Formats: sequence, C-alpha cells, structure tokens
Amino acid sequence: MVQDEKEPSIRWFWLITALSAGLAFVYLLSGYPSLIYDSYGYYYLAQHLVTDGLIGAANESRTYGYPLFVAICSGFRLLSPEVVRPLVFVPQLVLFLAACAAAARSFGRVFPRRGFATVFYASAALNPVLLARVTEVLSDILAAILVLLAIVLTVDPARARRPVAAAAGSLACGALAAVVRPANMTIFAAIVVLWIVRGVLTKSLPAITLPVLLAAALLPFVPQIVINSRAFGKPEPLIVARLYRDQTLWGTANLKYATSVIPDCPPEIGYSNPLYRGDPSAGEFLRRNPVGYLATLGVHLFAMFDHDFLFTYVTDLHPWYRWPLSAMNLAFLVLAGWGIALALRPPSYREARFATAAILFASLLYVGIHLPIAVESRFSIPIDLFLTPFFTIALLRIGGLWRSGSRLAIVRITLATLVCVGLGLVLSCWIAAQAPRLAGG
Repeated sequence: MVQDEKEPSIRWFWLITALSAGLAFVYLLSGYPSLIYDSYGYYYLAQHLVTDGLIGAANESRTYGYPLFVAICSGFRLLSPEVVRPLVFVPQLVLFLAACAAAARSFGRVFPRRGFATVFYASAALNPVLLARVTEVLSDILAAILVLLAIVLTVDPARARRPVAAAAGSLACGALAAVVRPANMTIFAAIVVLWIVRGVLTKSLPAITLPVLLAAALLPFVPQIVINSRAFGKPEPLIVARLYRDQTLWGTANLKYATSVIPDCPPEIGYSNPLYRGDPSAGEFLRRNPVGYLATLGVHLFAMFDHDFLFTYVTDLHPWYRWPLSAMNLAFLVLAGWGIALALRPPSYREARFATAAILFASLLYVGIHLPIAVESRFSIPIDLFLTPFFTIALLRIGGLWRSGSRLAIVRITLATLVCVGLGLVLSCWIAAQAPRLAGG
C-alpha cells in the first residue's frame, strides 16, 4: 500500500486493524455463545447444503446465498453450531476489514481531503455496531459488505479507466448482496439505474459489452431460480414466500422489534405502536388516520437507526452501555447529516457530487422498503456504512476549524450536536417505554 493522503497511513492502518480485531473478539465472547433462531436456520440450511447439494438450501423464506457462505466457512463439513460460529466470524471479520480498507482508498479519491482515508477506515473499522454484526451468524454484515463494494465500484473515479470491469463487478456485488439478503434488491436496482445513467452520460459502456454486464447482474440469481423451480415449482429469483404484506401489518402494530434469548422468557421484544387501533391492514390504517400512519413511518425511520442493544440476540434487557451507545450513535448520525451538506456544498468535485447522490439514492430506496414494516436495528447496517464517508467529512471539517483557531464555530457545532442527540435520546426513551418488557428499566 502506497502511503499518501488518499490511502490509510500504514502505521495507523495496522493499529486500527489490531484494535478492531481485538474489539471484535471481545464482542464474540460477549454475545450469545451458540446459534439460535435465524442464526440456527442459516446453519441448518448450510448443513443440508453440504449433504444434499445446492437443493439442500431450499427454503420458502430464505435464499441460498448466506447458507452457502456458512458452508464455505465450515469447509463443507458437518460441524456443531459452537464450532461453526467462530469459523464464520473470522472470514466475516477479514472481509469486513478488507472492504473498509478498499472503501477508504476509493472514497479518499472521491473526497480528496487530507487524512480522509485514515479517518474513514478508523470510523468504519472501529464502529461498535458494525463489529457486533461481524460476530453474528446472520446475513446482515456480509450483505452490507457487498453493497458497500457495489457502491465503491460505481463511484470511484479510478475505475473509470476500466469501466466495463467496474460495472460488471459492481452489478455482481449488488446481485450477490440481494441473494444474501433479499431486501438489498432495492440497492441492486439502484446500482443498475446508476450504471445506466453513467453509461448514457459518459458513453463508456458500448452496446457490445451488454452481454457481459447482463451476465454479471443475472448469474447470481440463477441458482436460486433453479432451487425454487425444483423445490416449489416457482422460478423465483429470490424467495417464494409472500411475507411483505404480513410484515407491513406487523409494522402498523409495532414501532420496532427485537429478540431476547433470556432463559424462561419469551423471545419477542415488541415496541407497541400507541397510534395503532387494530386496523386490519396498513392501507386501512392510512385511510383512517393518515397523520398517524405517516408518524408511524417516521418513528420506524428513527427506530431502525436507534441501537438500544448492541447484539441482535439480547441477553440483558438493561445493559450498562445502553445510553452511551445510543448517544454515540446519534452523534454519528447528526455529524453524518452535516457531512452530506458539506459534500454537496460548492465548490465540490463532480465525482464527489455524483458519489453523494448515488449513496443517497441507494439509501433512500433501501430505507423506503423497510419503513412500513416492524424494523429491527440491524436493518440499518448498510446505511451505517454508506454514512461513514460523510461522518468522516464532518470530523475533518471540525479538525480544520480547530487548526484554524475557529473555536466559536466548534462550540456552535458541539452545542447543535448535543441538542440533536438530546432530542434523539428523548425519542429513544419514549420508544423503549412502548415495550412492556423494557418499561421501568
């Protein structure tokens, strides 16, 4: 790695990597020690994939992508859940750090600010929420890694020298992300649109390359189509179950959802929606109380980014880190929002404006499909990665103000951030109060 302002400093890179790996290992020991619920479901499909081939991954509500990854991590062997968990953890950590390093280099070219790559890498690799996902045998972090690479290949100006390879790699990563976690189909659609726009504007993708691009975009779906055709008689590219309507109904009744693994207690942690009056569908809720329904969507948006628990499977309903984690996460969101404004403010490079627009477009599509349902905090993981370059821009701006002696400006930024964080904590506390199991903690 050549050391310059567009790449992480070699010294800091290895220190950050070591700290990240150490923190991830601590999280691995702190999380639920075995596989349960969705985690066990992926493990179960992976074991059947080992014994029965790809058709063993047949499932009405899951795709083959993550079970195949789990099977690869386990060396296509029949192993116990306790052994598979660390075998999945190590590749996920390596892939996560490698993707963060690659994104740091690429975004360092897109947003050419001194120290950007190093600060971005530290912000992503040491993010506790992201590292907690690395330790879990769930599809969220692998899918987030793939969509991050898809966006990086789309916006990195250095890829313009080989546009066909960049487009093919980006489309393949986006398709694989959808195969790993079907909700990422929205981001894949955004990637397709962005490459069509880029191809039309730059004329860098001649028609002769269309078969290559189509193959990159469609081939990851072929195994799932074959699986669904043989197992269920439906050539669907993703899942055959129609779950979204039920999920929107759950979303009207609940502001948020979490899962506990506390012995002798039910797993559901439901945050009831006080605006809901028992309407039989989301459409009826919207017709009866449009303001209440739109308010519910707004709370869903906040709740998806409100990390009141670090892990997906909750072992302690009132952990000591609850409010520090929430405050830190809210500060991240506030500064990232300011960073978006800074990235769009003139004078800004054309590549920076395109990258910002591309990230916002993909994020809006992804968030939009989740707003009507009962959200979980883990759903925000791809967007947390997408927001990190803008958080980095904000930090570098504050550093620039400090070096220039603009202390008053820093005070104003700090006060505004504290006010926003305080309001967010109030809303987070109100949402928690809607969960009977959390009330009074």
